[in-house]
Amino acid sequence: MFDAIFQILRDSKSLELAMASYQLLSELEQRYPRIYLTCSDKPESTSGRAGELVVVKEAWSPFIVGSEASHTEAEAAGKDLDHLFDSLALKRAALLMQEGWERGRAEVQPEPSSKPSIGSVPARKANPGNLGGKRIKGGSERFSVLVEDMALAVKRTDFQLVIKPVECMLLFQYLVNVLEADFLPRQTLYKETSNWVLFRESILNILLGSRKLNFKSLVRDCMSIMCRRCHHHIEKNFQDLRYVKDSRDKEAHNSNVSLAIALSELEKGTCVAVQELMTLIMELDLIRKEADLQGFTTRVDGFRWVPMLEIIVDELTYNKDYISPFLMVFSEPKWKLEIILQYFSKYTTKSSVRTRRSNETSNDATLEAILSFFSTATSTKNIVKKISSEVAKLLLVHAFQACLSLQHCSRHNAYSAERIGGTLSQISNKLVSAFQSLRKNDEDLEMTAFEKEALFAAATILSQRS
Repeated sequence: MFDAIFQILRDSKSLELAMASYQLLSELEQRYPRIYLTCSDKPESTSGRAGELVVVKEAWSPFIVGSEASHTEAEAAGKDLDHLFDSLALKRAALLMQEGWERGRAEVQPEPSSKPSIGSVPARKANPGNLGGKRIKGGSERFSVLVEDMALAVKRTDFQLVIKPVECMLLFQYLVNVLEADFLPRQTLYKETSNWVLFRESILNILLGSRKLNFKSLVRDCMSIMCRRCHHHIEKNFQDLRYVKDSRDKEAHNSNVSLAIALSELEKGTCVAVQELMTLIMELDLIRKEADLQGFTTRVDGFRWVPMLEIIVDELTYNKDYISPFLMVFSEPKWKLEIILQYFSKYTTKSSVRTRRSNETSNDATLEAILSFFSTATSTKNIVKKISSEVAKLLLVHAFQACLSLQHCSRHNAYSAERIGGTLSQISNKLVSAFQSLRKNDEDLEMTAFEKEALFAAATILSQRS
């Protein structure tokens, strides 16, 4: 039943079929989970400890995570794997969404050639005829064509291809939901057992460990999608659809407006799914680092491990124009703060030689310590020389925003105390002092509305607690 509904979602011919199949799959996922935690039978389980992890081996999955031999055996037995996804599926999904959105922007307003940005790819023509051809393992090519049709339709005002973007965005969201459902129970049990094997067998770890996957390219594509949400194009669609000259077209007009609103919401949901995917990967990187330091990882765990966090910071370092849009969209407070701390650490701490088992990293930085670097005119001037006043104040207000969010997030209490490094009053006071130092260093420094709001919030906190 899972398989049949999934194929309907992939090949749906109407908006109703796409939405209905997605909702039905989501409900089935909740009713029949592939992995879950059982309640412990021991008396001490009343303390809230998790029970055992149950993985339903026979459960259907949209991912192919087995060996090449198992795929060959499945095909020999007559099992159709054409519609399933291998390790390249999410990568190609992200790549084609980025590619299509870039092409759509060029169609609306051609831009002069310039240096390639994060995740930029050459445009390719969609070829729906490929859908009838022989598929590569995991059906990644078909998925790519669907995502490309979605990207083209997002830029149109006639909505002739609206079913394709809807279908592909729902597919992407569903795949991320499956990865999350497989990840979270393992994470819950890992917090009690510190057993790396739990994640060694996770779908996400297996997919990312594949040699077929260019991980750095995947990260860049995810960042590009986060930075180019294309909502301004949807707003343009609203403007184009606002007035109807012919009353006979009112019914079609109302239908198009509904589709525009639905498509906008689906795009937002897709960006949320991309952020969730990035968050899961960074959580996995952190857990793997802990296991690596304790000597629990082996060659079985794959060859790659440049953490996503490092790649994000590097990309923001070399593409500073992406800092503002990326941080505006990326809203997960724990990792948003971590990205900013690591960015500052590149310029405020001395580099150290790192080995595979080394724990000598820049992870000792705290928000309080970073703000302290702006306490004197000399240290402020040194930082501004490296990253500019504009970037510095932008990072500081986003870090403060993440700090405020973490204050209301109980699941990150331990992290908040460790990485913030001070009370909210102390952070607020140092933020105000940091901006005063930046203003003294550059008297012409202008403040955005977002930055003014952050300073107002900090001043309010200080006045209430004085």
